[in-house]
Amino acid sequence: MSPFRLFSFLSLALSVASHSIPVDRIKWTDCSKNVPQSTGSFNGSAIDLTNLPPTLHCGQIDVPMDYSKPLCHTNMITLRLAMYRPANPKGVLFFNPGGTDPGVVVAWEVALGLTKIFSELMDFDLLVMDVRGTFSSNPLNVSLETFSGLLGRYPTNQTAFNVVKKASSKVIQSWIDSSSPPGIIEHVGTREVVQDYESIRLALGYAKIDFLGASYGSFRAAQYAAKYPNRVNNFVLDAVVPHGRSLLAQAQDDIAASNRLMLRADAYCQNDPTCPFHTQGQGSVLKAFQKVLSNAKESPYFIPPCVNSTQCYPYVTDLDVQTVMLGNLLGSPDFPAILTGISSALSGDGSFFVYGPPPLEAVVAMPLLCNDYEYERTFEYFQRSLEQGLKKDHSGIGMTQAWQIQVYLFPKLLTTAVQIADSLGCSYGAPHGHSKHQPLSDYPYATKWLS
Repeated sequence: MSPFRLFSFLSLALSVASHSIPVDRIKWTDCSKNVPQSTGSFNGSAIDLTNLPPTLHCGQIDVPMDYSKPLCHTNMITLRLAMYRPANPKGVLFFNPGGTDPGVVVAWEVALGLTKIFSELMDFDLLVMDVRGTFSSNPLNVSLETFSGLLGRYPTNQTAFNVVKKASSKVIQSWIDSSSPPGIIEHVGTREVVQDYESIRLALGYAKIDFLGASYGSFRAAQYAAKYPNRVNNFVLDAVVPHGRSLLAQAQDDIAASNRLMLRADAYCQNDPTCPFHTQGQGSVLKAFQKVLSNAKESPYFIPPCVNSTQCYPYVTDLDVQTVMLGNLLGSPDFPAILTGISSALSGDGSFFVYGPPPLEAVVAMPLLCNDYEYERTFEYFQRSLEQGLKKDHSGIGMTQAWQIQVYLFPKLLTTAVQIADSLGCSYGAPHGHSKHQPLSDYPYATKWLS
């Protein structure tokens, strides 16, 4: 133990009293100095920050990193939020867009008239936040470089599974070491996000809230209603995430959904005379896609513009084709673009299936998701799930996020230095963000998931 850490621990241990910080207070900030980062639909640099609408409000709130312990300097994170606030609101609507999607930017888009999705609800307060661990709310320091080394084909034997597991443990440890406050990685699940929303409700003074949750936000909304049934009015859950099902069952559901989506693409083609496969009859789209897969497996498509690029890879493999196709089928599929992309690939142009390093949001999603799941972390469990799913895979996509979670084996409930310190007392003046983390091997609970 370093002298610095020893001194820190002794200081905490000898603390006469434990001091906590008041919670549930929103600090309202100058929006012009807290512009969210630009997205595909929002360009912060194009906004006149000297003339922001009075309905736009920006703020932040300090909450416990670990809600089982009092708020203090070693157990505190700051959440950023934004609101659209009309003069006489009928109530308040909380909105969670799902996953690691940016939240704060939505309030900006609504207040600036850049979106109409809430056009019938403009007489309500609209509250959005960046969920903990993302964007402006104490973002996790996850390395894309370390994570990209894990990406590849699913392991099909125990040896390959062990290789991925070992590499995964190194990635996890690097994220634990570089994220602050110490221990934050294990406190970014839905349980904590639900309590964050309750802290904000209390701070706003609303007795009850309405909640709109989309995609993974539907799970967060449902869990809020389950935990605080007397605090809810109307709830809308869009694209509901079925967390009552096991990861094995979810994998089978995902494969079935991919099959249906490919059938939809084929049906679209049969009803569109401009589709390149329109005259080839029912099932032609699936056959064409599987031919593209076969071609890419035999000889990856070469993409010259990506040779010296950091945004894309110069060769498109069959794995890239599967990944890109799944991504394009999710949400609101652009079938004309998908069908044209398949046709172009058959002619030798695989640019539609260009793939590159995963975006930061996708990587951050892994620890957020894995905090919500309990599952058997063995090759036998994964193999059973994989074999059952691939037997039912008629599309050729053969991919699901459920398998990613099982393969990458993110351990839960890691013991970290800050938790040891907290057990000794939580006091003002304790060093914040400087504790060096213990290696995973020091903690039996953590290593049981990695052995």
